[in-house]
Amino acid sequence: MRWAAVRQSRVDAANTEKSCRAYGFHFYEAVMTRQAASTCKDGIGRQPILDVLDSEIDAFNNLIAAQCGG
Repeated sequence: MRWAAVRQSRVDAANTEKSCRAYGFHFYEAVMTRQAASTCKDGIGRQPILDVLDSEIDAFNNLIAAQCGG
């Protein structure tokens, strides 16, 4: 939920650099969370969690590419 709120916030042109740093931080956080979840013991509910995390990672990656590309 928190990551969705970050992604939906508008980027102010005056604060683009700050927003891009925040996107990068949340992208990294999502990747690290996914890595931790993928090493957990196999369980019936693990794959749906990984799918959600993959979706979040893709969304942040696309946002960074669109808003922060140099």
